[in-house]
Amino acid sequence: MKLPSPGLLVAAAVTWVAPLAVLVSRLTAESLPAKVPTQWGFTGDVGSEMTVQLAFVMAFVPGLAGAVLLTVIVWGAGDDISRVRGAVGLAAGALLTGFIAFTWFSSVALAASDDPSITGLGPPLLAALAVAAVVFAGAAAPRRKPSARP
Repeated sequence: MKLPSPGLLVAAAVTWVAPLAVLVSRLTAESLPAKVPTQWGFTGDVGSEMTVQLAFVMAFVPGLAGAVLLTVIVWGAGDDISRVRGAVGLAAGALLTGFIAFTWFSSVALAASDDPSITGLGPPLLAALAVAAVVFAGAAAPRRKPSARP
């Protein structure tokens, strides 16, 4: 099996940022609220809450699944991944699963706030967009040219 190009390796590695950040946050948190907001209405009011343990699982598992899936795709297909369409697909997967994972931070922070509103979803979206941009750039980067066979 041939090693994928460096840009693809970067793209695969960056997808692990969200689930690892959530895991480290959960393992190192000194105190967490019992319940955290997880859904907001159109007016920004909290629509529902769940236990912090369930909120962690609901954030961590999609982030982990996305990282595993995108890494398997990169390692399995390697340089055969289309530079533009493949990069868009990998970035979209990283954006979706990364955003879900990063919502953990907003849920925990908003649980401690006096006014938990939907505006707290901006930071996880920006973090997920940053990860997706790096994934796109890595996957769209020029690849090694195939070596000439004798």
